[in-house]
Amino acid sequence: VIIARAPGQLKFHGKGEGAERHARRLDRSPPPPARQLARSAQQAILSGSIDSEHSSFRKRMQAMRSRDRSFWVWAEALDLLQGAERLRRQGFMVKTVPAAPCWEPSVDLYENGDELTLLVALPGVSARQVEVALEEAGLVVRGERPMPSVCQRAAIHRLEIPYGRFERRIALPPGSYRLHEQLLEDGFLIVVLRQPGQG
Repeated sequence: VIIARAPGQLKFHGKGEGAERHARRLDRSPPPPARQLARSAQQAILSGSIDSEHSSFRKRMQAMRSRDRSFWVWAEALDLLQGAERLRRQGFMVKTVPAAPCWEPSVDLYENGDELTLLVALPGVSARQVEVALEEAGLVVRGERPMPSVCQRAAIHRLEIPYGRFERRIALPPGSYRLHEQLLEDGFLIVVLRQPGQG
């Protein structure tokens, strides 16, 4: 019996049922090197070492590609897996970028002569999580209120308190002001502004 194997087909010359059974057996069985590479690829996927194993797989496949064209399947699969790993890492990098503000705190503004007093409602926010900036357009208060750690793994039935990054831009009455005092007390950020030349 003479067996000629080509990708996707099997040709044989011979007589008898034994030759046909042997040919069908060969056609169903992938070559041993392909099975070995499949097992190696599966182990690399489970262990998370796609990047470290990728180059050695490619070298082995390129050396054996001339003998069996089916190895391109494993090469393409590893390329796709490596691309997915890169996307996953980029996703983690994107998470490190500060998020846009998602809520605004309530503000009261009082004027007493040449002095302005602002009360910003920020319960659950510490002084190190708040930034105050005086700009030409007004006062900017920004920061972040984290969700309490005891609530992060709990089932939520009602969620009315906003969490995450906040920013509030407050227009001021006409005039030139400077930052005189800033403190956080009883859940309120108190900001006192005075006009230049005042004590």
